[in-house]
Amino acid sequence: MLCSSDHLSIHDYGPSSIVTFPFHHHNNDVSILSHLNGLLCVCLNHTYELLLWNPTTTAFKHLSTPDSHGFYINNLDAIGLYVDADDDYKVLHITRRSGVLGVYVYSREVDSWRNIPFITSQEYLSPHFNWSAGTFCGGSLYFTVCECWVGVQGDKLSTRSFYRNGSRCFSECKK
Repeated sequence: MLCSSDHLSIHDYGPSSIVTFPFHHHNNDVSILSHLNGLLCVCLNHTYELLLWNPTTTAFKHLSTPDSHGFYINNLDAIGLYVDADDDYKVLHITRRSGVLGVYVYSREVDSWRNIPFITSQEYLSPHFNWSAGTFCGGSLYFTVCECWVGVQGDKLSTRSFYRNGSRCFSECKK
């Protein structure tokens, strides 16, 4: 994938497509954080704002609010997209700020954020743990959590399941 200041060029096995960003951005400023069914959650790196964007229709929605929801910090936050039992597209935003874990869900249908309870081991709040983007599969939203040190990757790897078949849950599988 190649990004330029005005277009997103996707090179695949078929013909390439050029998609123009329909929102204001700076050069090399847009990061794709998560995707589901053609919908993208992107971050504007110069403002840390989150957006939902459908490149096919060019529709987009700013998710950031004046009360500080929807701002993404690279290497501290994790994002995942999922669809609930009522076909409402949701954005799960996990934040780690000063040793405090915050978990927020944006509902596309309700157009608002809400804080949800989430229990995890205190060690996962450390910046030494990197959380992947969420992957929605089989009705569950999965995150891979890897313990990493500067220049050396640790040997702890676990998978987190957050959303399963219409209800929130938490499970862990260490490898």
